[in-house]
Amino acid sequence: DVTYSNAFTLSFWFRMSDNAGTGYRYMYGHGAVGAQDSLNVYFIEDSTRTASGVKDVLRTVVVDGNDSASVSDLDIATTGLLDDQWHQYTLTTLAGGGSQVFVDGVLRASGSCGGDAINPSGDLHVGAASTLSATRFHQGGLDDLQILNRPVDAAGAAALFAAAPGDEA
Repeated sequence: DVTYSNAFTLSFWFRMSDNAGTGYRYMYGHGAVGAQDSLNVYFIEDSTRTASGVKDVLRTVVVDGNDSASVSDLDIATTGLLDDQWHQYTLTTLAGGGSQVFVDGVLRASGSCGGDAINPSGDLHVGAASTLSATRFHQGGLDDLQILNRPVDAAGAAALFAAAPGDEA
């Protein structure tokens, strides 16, 4: 079981060649999406119909014990990410200060959720949703997952991106 402190970093490398479909492809799933004490990172496929009309994005949903689910704060357009090349994803949460998502060492999104400890129920799944539905499996590569018990700033995210896989910046 993994419990996340009020300030932590999740980082991993991913690659994907396309985002075609009508569902969701999870790279990281821990707890039910949008439920308190959950952390999920997934692609919303290009033909998916969400209630808000959002599709074709990389979505990060961080909800600690006192957040309401604000599912789109950390959305990132898939432009430039579906080229079958390796990209580095980094989420960092700041104690009492929300969350930031970096891709390839560059800040791409920030939001107010996160910043308190998170203790999801259930198992952590890499490349799958917490439901383990085969239709939600990631369709690409994942590598070098790191969970750091500290936040990183922009320089730290850039250093993680520049470091060789397996090295901690």
